[in-house]
Amino acid sequence: YTAYLRRQADAAFRGDRNGGGQLYERQFGVVADDKQLLKSESRDSPDSWSRDGRYLAYEAVNDIWALPLTGDRKPIRIAGTASRETNSQISPDGHWIAYHSNLSGRQEIYSERYPELGDRQQISTGGGVRPLWSHDGRELFYINAARGFLSAELMAVPVKTVTTSFDVGTARLLFKVRMLPVQTNNRDYDVSLDGQRFLIGTTVGDARATPATIVLNWTSALGR
Repeated sequence: YTAYLRRQADAAFRGDRNGGGQLYERQFGVVADDKQLLKSESRDSPDSWSRDGRYLAYEAVNDIWALPLTGDRKPIRIAGTASRETNSQISPDGHWIAYHSNLSGRQEIYSERYPELGDRQQISTGGGVRPLWSHDGRELFYINAARGFLSAELMAVPVKTVTTSFDVGTARLLFKVRMLPVQTNNRDYDVSLDGQRFLIGTTVGDARATPATIVLNWTSALGR
């Protein structure tokens, strides 16, 4: 399995079963069979849920698609050029989608109206991959790895979105981070609800660092 994603108590993932790249959904904490969302001959990978759970954005053959989870469930092609578009992230208000593409000759962050297509806008100017919206939709984060992932920078851009317009402010550097040079379609960081803390999943640091501790059944200690 690859590419787990959160949507309240559900996760979407690609399962390489019987060839192809079928998309599945699994509910946390429930013993049940995985639900197949999409059967495909290509190695499709999920990117993000819409906040209302109505759409799942995913990558297929270097293009971005959206899978409606109601109605006829016919996939919608969101972004498709001769270049590669990937790592799509639907905005909290559900009207815009951010992704990175090498359309300009190098990886940059773009936004586009969603699910109605149009109004493509380049967000980054000095290189950018792995976009991520703040939970309130007022900022768009991304990684600038123009000098390599060992000298990467976490950037933030203020944005103002409504249904038909997308205004972008000036990008600012939040902090530098040494990241493993994994495939650029793997977004290995996340932001807290208040936008003040980040979890970086593939940082490169001191090999002698203390290993992480995983606590199971931690909720049982809350009443003590």
